Order: sequence, then C-alpha cells, then structure tokens
Amino acid sequence: MSELFDALLKAFASLHNLPAEALLQTGEVTLGGTAVSLIYEGDEVSGEILFLGEIGKPLPGEELKMYHALLQGNNLWAGTGGATLGLDHEDTAIACARLPIQGMDAAALTDVITEFATTVDYWRGFLTHAEG
Repeated sequence: MSELFDALLKAFASLHNLPAEALLQTGEVTLGGTAVSLIYEGDEVSGEILFLGEIGKPLPGEELKMYHALLQGNNLWAGTGGATLGLDHEDTAIACARLPIQGMDAAALTDVITEFATTVDYWRGFLTHAEG
C-alpha cells in the first residue's frame, strides 16, 4: 500500500466513524450488505484504486441466460455504471472497476463505493431472480 492510499482510507473511515485500522487491514467496506474490496495498484506518486464486488453464481440451469445478460451489461458499460462484469476462476459473477487515486477524497470515495455497491446489488438481484 501507499501512504496516499492509507491516508484516503483513514479519511474515509473517519468520515463514516469506522475503525481505520480494520479498514486498512482488510480493504473491505460493507454497504447495505454488499462487500466492496478496495485494492491499490501504483506507487507513492500515482496509482489506481480497484473496486471488486461479488455478485454470485447463476441458478442451476440459468447459466447461459446469466452469461448472456452479463455480456449485454458489459456492452459499452450499459448496465454497469462504468464497471465491468465477469467470472472468476470459480464461475462466480463479479463486478470490477478502477479509478485514479489522484483527486480522490473521502467524499468522492463514498460516492464511488455507493454507486459501485448499487451496481453489484442490481446484478445480484438479477442473478437470484433470473428473470432477464
């Protein structure tokens, strides 16, 4: 991690009355039941924050419908708010996004996490209802 990222997480924790040390250790924020992992890639001068959220596994027999919907949602980021959708090595649907840390403050990070968690929640609801 970098001092820049650490300072941002500490400011975020302070803004939301969260334990900063726990956030620094886990890099995970839970918003409305949705866990968002924050990972820093870069150096002390510049870098990006990666946002990761687990959507879940398709219902048995609904895999093709879900994969089709994920691809459509990825098309020009139409259904993702700028994130991308994919599958991890265990065929769990995930959402990912990345933004530059430069210019990011605790309030902006809050907005990004909120929007990202909303996207993950939408796709989780779609996946569990499989009514796409």
